[in-house]
Amino acid sequence: MGGGDLPEDVVGGLRKCLDQDWTAGSSRQVFLICDAPCHGREYFTGYDNYPDGSPEGHKLEPLMKEFESKNIAFTVIKLDENCNKMIEAMQKNHSGLQVTDLV
Repeated sequence: MGGGDLPEDVVGGLRKCLDQDWTAGSSRQVFLICDAPCHGREYFTGYDNYPDGSPEGHKLEPLMKEFESKNIAFTVIKLDENCNKMIEAMQKNHSGLQVTDLV
């Protein structure tokens, strides 16, 4: 939050989520509630402090493929149209991704 730009470090949060100890046999479900896109000009055309993407160098697409390969169900709850490009990229890389649109 803050920083003078709209995008957030969504990708950094997703990386931390994947790094958790996902116990074998457990229910694997992620809910992302978003009102801002991740950093990167491919996801947002306005001002972004990190137009090249995640400050840590993480990439959205491989992370979403990793969620799918680990059989982690993923639901995005969209609160703003600014998230559309990011969500499209997520859908292309996780075939089971569900989107709930609350705009």
